[in-house]
Amino acid sequence: MQIVTTFRQMPTSKPLRDYAELKISKLEKYHQGIIEAKITFSSGKTSHNAEVTLIASGTTIRASESSSDAYSALDLVVDKLSRQLCKFQDKLKTHKAAKNAVSADELLEAVSKKKEKIKKRTGKPRIIDYLTFQMKPLFPDDAMLQLDQAGDDFLVFINAESYDVNVIFRRPDGHYGLIVPDR
Repeated sequence: MQIVTTFRQMPTSKPLRDYAELKISKLEKYHQGIIEAKITFSSGKTSHNAEVTLIASGTTIRASESSSDAYSALDLVVDKLSRQLCKFQDKLKTHKAAKNAVSADELLEAVSKKKEKIKKRTGKPRIIDYLTFQMKPLFPDDAMLQLDQAGDDFLVFINAESYDVNVIFRRPDGHYGLIVPDR
């Protein structure tokens, strides 16, 4: 976030500028899209004014306050801005939720249309997911241990004895099966 601080009718104060930058940077916790903050301090006969303009993603938010002290005027402005940013954030959330709200019937209808579209295109089942992995030569007992550790239902491996591709799988009775290619 870019912060620009201006002093009008009062001397420039580095401590006040640093304090303002610290306070304004904390407003990012309310809204991440703040691009620029313009802070203007001015002084009257009996009061100090602080005005802040925030340029955020898609909106501009302004607030100004007066107090007997520039620091307290800035604190009041930051409180006001935090409330405004919370309201803005809530509007964004409710707007997105209302925009993205879909009833269960609409969802089921969309899924069935998608399935019909896929059936019309292909007419038969097709491969929709690919998995690549490195296979190290393993003995069948080691493959069985690795299958237990992974918690999967099957494991494809290269048999260290024959250097053929084998598949070990867990059977419903708790034992293991081994698929070996026929030579």
